[in-house]
Amino acid sequence: MRGFTESVGVLNPITESLVIAGGDLDVDRFIIQTMGANQRSVQEGMKVKALAHRWTLAFFKGDSSVDPREFDGLQRRIPAWLLAID
Repeated sequence: MRGFTESVGVLNPITESLVIAGGDLDVDRFIIQTMGANQRSVQEGMKVKALAHRWTLAFFKGDSSVDPREFDGLQRRIPAWLLAID
């Protein structure tokens, strides 16, 4: 009878630092006066969408050695040899 090869798992204690996501949003009074009060909401929506795109890019390609305010993304965390497996 053939059994399984004995093995053990390895736990690497890793901590993740917190980073701030956000920014300022300034809507000019002239834009509100000429285009209506709902322009503030439109501008806020565009800001949130841009923030979501930026976070998604950082999630995959983030590199804290290039920008210390950014977290390391998957491309930096996963070893290159693992990405080359078919």
